[in-house]
Amino acid sequence: MAKVSKEPLRILMVGFTDSLPGARHAEFYTDEHFLDYDVVIIDPAGALNGSGDDYRPFIRDDKLELSPHNGSRFRRRYFDVVEKMLQFVTSGMLAIVISRFMPTLVAESDYHQEGFEADLNNWGAKKIRKGRGSSIEFPTTEPLGKFWTATRPIWSYESVFDKDSNTSHFAHVKGHSNEIVAKFNYTKGGGHLLLAPAANLDVLYSDEQKADNGDSKFVQAVAALHETVYADRPTPALPDWTGDYSLPGENELKSKIAGAGEQIRALQKDVGHSTKELDRLSLHKLLITGYDTPLELAVDRVLEELGLKIEVGPKGRVDRTAVYGDRKFAVEVQGVRRGAKEDHVRSLIIWVQEVALEDEGKEPKGLLVVNPYRDTPLAERGNNPWTEKIIEICERQGYCVMTGLQLLGLYFDAKTNDARRQELIQQMFDTEGVFAGFENWQDFLTAPESEAADEE
Repeated sequence: MAKVSKEPLRILMVGFTDSLPGARHAEFYTDEHFLDYDVVIIDPAGALNGSGDDYRPFIRDDKLELSPHNGSRFRRRYFDVVEKMLQFVTSGMLAIVISRFMPTLVAESDYHQEGFEADLNNWGAKKIRKGRGSSIEFPTTEPLGKFWTATRPIWSYESVFDKDSNTSHFAHVKGHSNEIVAKFNYTKGGGHLLLAPAANLDVLYSDEQKADNGDSKFVQAVAALHETVYADRPTPALPDWTGDYSLPGENELKSKIAGAGEQIRALQKDVGHSTKELDRLSLHKLLITGYDTPLELAVDRVLEELGLKIEVGPKGRVDRTAVYGDRKFAVEVQGVRRGAKEDHVRSLIIWVQEVALEDEGKEPKGLLVVNPYRDTPLAERGNNPWTEKIIEICERQGYCVMTGLQLLGLYFDAKTNDARRQELIQQMFDTEGVFAGFENWQDFLTAPESEAADEE
């Protein structure tokens, strides 16, 4: 196996506004031969603002609108750089391309030339779309783990794209595993392509480095990444025709690699599915933290999963009803920083009356769900969020009143079997006043380790 050369790494940065020590800088439409370098880093944004060519004033509604002549010139020069990058990577080299949402090149036809459109987002990402933020979940495994760790402060994203089956290592928007912002692929010929988020390189290039002319931390991180990905891989690139001949054991290794790739893709699919399930499950925590619309939607989700049908109120009302067979709840939902208020019950009285008018006088069961002390950790919340007046009114009106915590506990208990679910729903209909049960969160939620230790 070839060893990585200890000679200074030859890095070319193409299309960046500023250069960094340790790397050579060139404009996007450069005549430099990429194969003269070990690493090429490209920012496509440089294509829109080169020396003597500022195309930004011609961008409207995500379209770069040019005349056929200027559009043809732009397209030829732009895709010449794309082709040079592809040749560089397929020759076994490492390229880093900043992922940006680029406008569509549009050239309207005239008397001399036909019009055309060209997609400028073809650097290795599929279905690229707008997206902006800085909350990114980076892979921690090699070969990219140390690189992301060393450069983490510089990254934000200005575009997202869909995950595909060829992606080996990827970064995604935190909490959204299918919104990819970076990926790293091995390519034919032993090359590597890192499609990276947007970078603010000044963050890793301090005044002290500028003073002593040392390589920037970004250049150092790129050099370390290059050493990692090529440390155990042969550096010479083989001609394409050698692929027609197989060495003893070569086909077996290819089959093993293909099988491992299938397993990786299956695991990635399983992780994606589990992540979605976890996200959906976590939304139930809004019953003990939420207020306004998020809390209302959390109550809707739980009641629907219990088998009730949610019907929203008339336009202009945020209230809802929950139908179970031939019976109906008129539901009032509130999330508050302190205990429940009498106004909550009075709002429910009005809503029950409105529903009764709609149902020809058939009055529904009133259900008041309150998430009290919403900003307070569970272990620090008071034991009784209800005033005596609230309890008196609910008992007199025949309403069922419960906390979001109780509804959460009821939901998980009801999931055990169908008979238990029907029993608990019947208890809600039978309750006149405060619902009994599930007041203690420790009966169905796992306590933090420190709190569990205190209990012991």
